Amino acid sequence: WPNPHFEKRLPIQTSAIEALARGYGQTKTRALLDDALRIAGYVHDFLQDGDGAILVSQDADLGGFEGHGRFVDGHIYYRLDSMRRRGLGIPRIDRSVYPHENGLGISALLALAAW
Repeated sequence: WPNPHFEKRLPIQTSAIEALARGYGQTKTRALLDDALRIAGYVHDFLQDGDGAILVSQDADLGGFEGHGRFVDGHIYYRLDSMRRRGLGIPRIDRSVYPHENGLGISALLALAAW
């Protein structure tokens, strides 16, 4: 994909989890399950609040909305390994909680839990 966009939107993440989990259920291809688990881990680590609600998105770039600190474009930020990215900081997470998006998240995680 020549022009990736790095914003992490919950509907896209949950669609991927559900599709990969269902694909694994049909094919038993371990790589599909592993990818679904990695995305679910990201959602758990970054897009879940302390009450268990799933948050709506994470920005593509570092420093774009915060108004302080250094701006780092997502194309540069995501080329770095995890340790270097975390050393710079984490792109802003939209802490909004919407019922529709949480329903998508619940559905995807249930599809994954089936396996």
